[in-house]
Amino acid sequence: MSVIFGILATVLLLITFAGTKERINLEKNTAKASEEEKISVWESFRLLFKNKYFLLVTVIFVVDYTILGVNNGLRIYYARDVPGNAALMGTLTLCFILPKMIGNLVFPYVNKFLGKWKSLMLGYGLEILGLVIMAVTETSFATAAAGLVCLGIGGIPHNAGLFAMVADVIDYGEWKTGVRLDGLTNSVTSFGMKVGAGFGSAIVGWGLAWAAYDGQLEAQAAATVAGIKDVFIFVPIVLIIVGAIALFFCNLDKIYPQIAKGLEERRNQNS
Repeated sequence: MSVIFGILATVLLLITFAGTKERINLEKNTAKASEEEKISVWESFRLLFKNKYFLLVTVIFVVDYTILGVNNGLRIYYARDVPGNAALMGTLTLCFILPKMIGNLVFPYVNKFLGKWKSLMLGYGLEILGLVIMAVTETSFATAAAGLVCLGIGGIPHNAGLFAMVADVIDYGEWKTGVRLDGLTNSVTSFGMKVGAGFGSAIVGWGLAWAAYDGQLEAQAAATVAGIKDVFIFVPIVLIIVGAIALFFCNLDKIYPQIAKGLEERRNQNS
């Protein structure tokens, strides 16, 4: 299976490489690179952390990848102990992933209509809806599948739109400070993703310990089953609320026309 996915990934990456062309002014780019090299690492970090939108987007990355870590890590325990059938794991995973695969093809049109900020907010709303469905209904395969489909659809903007928002954050930083920090912004944001994924995995372990999970038992106690369900549902709800608060103060779409105009005028003056 790993070999099959490796071959597919290689083919797709080569297609991406062959079909991508950089549209840059080499002389300008070289001059800008030389100018950026004069800035020390500490000064780069100082400028980066003056960018409030960078801090907010990093929080959203940590939140989103923590939610993903909890969902991926606990799904097998949820399938086996809450509905009571470990064989449902594959189907429930498909309910979560398939909408994303299909939705990613549609998202560019949704993003064009709503914009990144509204799309991301809508995504959080759909994720909350999915979790509420699982929280307030009698546990069954149907309600779990419905909840995970909503989670999958709600995650689409956060798979694509959030990464596009990072480019807007970089533009904002250049607009405010006059220094463009593409590499540093993306690398620290990537760090936020890794922190979220690790924290999500840790929450799975803490949640199972809190629910008194015993892997030696064929069937878990009722309190343990309820605890697994609570961690699977309510921890992501709390995290989504935190992410939505950060996103509320991160509406770059509202000021981006001003940013783009300012950057264009500055670059024309420097040309």
